[in-house]
Amino acid sequence: YLTSSDLELMNDGNEQVVGIRFPSVPVPPRAHITEAHILFDTDEIRPGQSDQPVTIAIHGEAAATPAPLADGAYDLSHRTLTQTSVQWEPEASGAVHDELYTPDIKSIVSEITSMSSWRSGNPLMVIMTQVSGSGVRWVESNRNNNGIDTPALATCQYVTRKSTRG
Repeated sequence: YLTSSDLELMNDGNEQVVGIRFPSVPVPPRAHITEAHILFDTDEIRPGQSDQPVTIAIHGEAAATPAPLADGAYDLSHRTLTQTSVQWEPEASGAVHDELYTPDIKSIVSEITSMSSWRSGNPLMVIMTQVSGSGVRWVESNRNNNGIDTPALATCQYVTRKSTRG
């Protein structure tokens, strides 16, 4: 749902694919990514669901300029995924508005920003799928959390590479 107030990681009555498109990522081409995480803001707690385990595979879309999200069927599942992925077992949700961070996804961000057509300020797409488990994490789809609009590529740190040519 493109207009939902929250994201269900990973089940909304049925297993689903979740995509997050960051509209402008100011990482220079071929920068050395030292750390990258996505910050979520917990939206709901549902005993028996938000305290159950779930394992999520995080990929990127293998595109330097991913198309905006669309309402069409299979929009996300037909996109080309990055070769790299990160497995995430998010902790059980404790309280509404708790912060929830993914593990380090620098390998995914690096794969995308190393593409020859990547430019600073391009959009970047992250795609999540369920690997196992029955738990759900309800997170805000658009909320300001302590001055940060979530979900956010909150801790994307990098260093630029110097040219070795004279």
